Amino acid sequence: MAAVQKARARQHSRLTWLPKGDTNTRFFQLHANMRKNRSFIATLSGDLGQVVSQENKISLAYNHFSNLLGTASVRTNTINWDDLGYVHHDLEDLDAPITTHEIEAVIHDMPSEKAPGPDGFIGCFYKKCWPIIKEDLIQALMFSYNNQTTKLSLINMAHIVLLPKKQDAASLSDYRPISLINSAVKIIMKLLANRLTPHLGFV
Repeated sequence: MAAVQKARARQHSRLTWLPKGDTNTRFFQLHANMRKNRSFIATLSGDLGQVVSQENKISLAYNHFSNLLGTASVRTNTINWDDLGYVHHDLEDLDAPITTHEIEAVIHDMPSEKAPGPDGFIGCFYKKCWPIIKEDLIQALMFSYNNQTTKLSLINMAHIVLLPKKQDAASLSDYRPISLINSAVKIIMKLLANRLTPHLGFV
């Protein structure tokens, strides 16, 4: 029971660089409690003062980040690649069919206990259940490879999480937004990144 409670506290703390065998120190518990207390934003300060209701906080956050990101504009200029002396590189291997070996390498390198996205799955699940989910996951990734993306919206979503930049965060400018995406999308992105990495030195 103590081992279960310790592992659970570790998940709360998100100190992924501490193995389960490490001492349950005061620093460890302080960090875990700090994250737990920060998981709920009670109030936010905006142009109209302090808001406390969930609806008003959502509206305030939406308007803040919409203004921050800006709006799309029409491009009036283009790039003349010939004048830049662009050299063609052979990148055909980027379009090669996805192999089981590539997928297994990505699964192996996934952090085991990072915060999950909307699907709720973490790296540990894929590592432990790989023999069971292997065929279904490969089939799902091949759908993406074959550009069968009509139902991509089912997995292409994310939880936006606000992380405080300082202890007494009050306004939205005091928070840093991060996106927690579905694990299937993470795997696809990592597959593409692994393929592109060897070419970065000369592209």
